[in-house]
Amino acid sequence: MTNVTPFIRYVNLSHKTEPDALVGFALPYLPDMLTSRWLSSVDPQQRLVEALHLQTRLISNFWHMHGTAWDLRFVATDDIPGIAIGLLCRIHHFPHNDKRRFQHHCLSIAQQTAQLFADYGYELSPLGDERSLSRYLTPFPFQAVGEIRKTEELPSFADAYTVYEVYVPYPWQWSVQTRLRLCEALLYRQSNCLISVNLEPTHLTQQEHQHLQRATSSRLQNLLHNTTGSNGREAYQVYMDYTHTLQQPYLLRISIAAATSQTLTHIGRIFTDELHTHQSTHKGSRVPTLCYPQNQQEWQWACSSIANTTCIPWGENLGMELPGTARLRYLVDEKMASMAFRLPVAKDSDIPGIPVRSLTPLVGTSPTSGTATRRSTTSPAMSTTPATPTTVSQQNPRQLPDRGTTWAGWLRSCLSRPAKPPQPYRRYQSDPGPPSLRRLPETTHAATAL
Repeated sequence: MTNVTPFIRYVNLSHKTEPDALVGFALPYLPDMLTSRWLSSVDPQQRLVEALHLQTRLISNFWHMHGTAWDLRFVATDDIPGIAIGLLCRIHHFPHNDKRRFQHHCLSIAQQTAQLFADYGYELSPLGDERSLSRYLTPFPFQAVGEIRKTEELPSFADAYTVYEVYVPYPWQWSVQTRLRLCEALLYRQSNCLISVNLEPTHLTQQEHQHLQRATSSRLQNLLHNTTGSNGREAYQVYMDYTHTLQQPYLLRISIAAATSQTLTHIGRIFTDELHTHQSTHKGSRVPTLCYPQNQQEWQWACSSIANTTCIPWGENLGMELPGTARLRYLVDEKMASMAFRLPVAKDSDIPGIPVRSLTPLVGTSPTSGTATRRSTTSPAMSTTPATPTTVSQQNPRQLPDRGTTWAGWLRSCLSRPAKPPQPYRRYQSDPGPPSLRRLPETTHAATAL
């Protein structure tokens, strides 16, 4: 076996004097939940819950690796079979760090990342060249781009002769989802599609701390509870939850890029449904919003965020007027982040378009047992698993497996017989056009509460 060193791409960002670095990994297969040694319960549903909690704990470890942004990619294009899953890491170049030391730091972060994922049951394969990295950064020309965000509202409340406005970005709640419906939608899409979920540890600013303290003060509690009814109590509870959960916050960006606007709208609808399913009865929950660039400048910012694995704010932001609320629609805790930054879980059978293996990683320490199992002296950061997705037959690059056929079995059959015609695209209910945020009618307010 030969070791594979991750390829490092340097990225110049407009607000930084020194370039950041990008390294990437492929997830060539996902672990089988039924045989995973990381799970202890015998009940299938409880094992699913355990698997999702492990992913939440995995994300919580990101926060202790400050200086690194994480970008989970799902790539579905015509020239690769199934769905390719990748993990990209953007590593900050701190001042007074020369090029040689920074390169050594990047390789160290790459090795720590591979070890961290191995500890939670996932084996990463480093992307060893520019072409492999590009397959996950910009795999096709983008024709449509959008972002999924928290729904924002700016309700107004009256108290005597004063009218107050309260900015409320509604979070989504953690729930049990396998991500199988999203994988199936990507597999049977109409055109090329990319999903990018970017997660970066951060700290609350002084203005954000002050805003949360003011929003949960007894004065605001009396105002929202006594004069505004259920909507006011709901807004107050949202801020109380933020106060408790944003102790170790992350900046979250969810982007979707596609070759056609129809594919973008369809995949975006599936993703937002997944984030909101089972939450309709939860107070303080709203369906997340799929936002679209409205001009050339917003389009460039949206594409640059994907290409550089960063988060450039664009579009209408109802909380932009105050420094304490400008980032609230992007701030999440690890549980909320895990709803978006989530790897599919094989519950009953193979995942559509993604190989599933019952083998445990070569190197890994179970987070629950605290014991290590080593079957090879090769570090996972130097894995020899192919990093670039294998291409299908050139005669028919969109060959797809029959429903009910395991993905691994279909791949083997492609080598021995002609593939069956592709299955027709599954049409879901009609998708609405691009949503828009409505501002309340402009009025003269005597005061602003939040």
